[in-house]
Amino acid sequence: MNKYICLIVILIIIICSLIKSDGLYISKSTIDGLGLFAGKDYKTGNIIIPNIFHNKPNDKIINNIRISKSQFDEYIIEEGKYINHCSVQYNSDVITKDKKIYKLIAIKDIKEGEEITANYDRVHFSYPFIAKSSETFNNC
Repeated sequence: MNKYICLIVILIIIICSLIKSDGLYISKSTIDGLGLFAGKDYKTGNIIIPNIFHNKPNDKIINNIRISKSQFDEYIIEEGKYINHCSVQYNSDVITKDKKIYKLIAIKDIKEGEEITANYDRVHFSYPFIAKSSETFNNC
């Protein structure tokens, strides 16, 4: 019996390490509901998410306002749905070179446990298919 308990504990440890292997986790946010948090330190310029639209076809270019909300929701990775808007103290931004792969990068040093935020209005200006902030959003 003890052998099985040890095996279960080891499996749980392995699974937990895999879940946090990308350095991100979702938790309660002081900004709004749930948020995306750093499970490790990021330096300015580090890639936080290598492709926030990982669920879209690799060759599909997106850079216009004609993408539907349902397509957007289908394309964005789960973690991307939890990046909260912050108008002043945001610490990440979205970049692309080919309009196929959109990276989330740190624009400031981000400490482990800190919420990862973006300025939706700034991102929307560069990529109109990504929604801007709403008047009901909290400012931070």
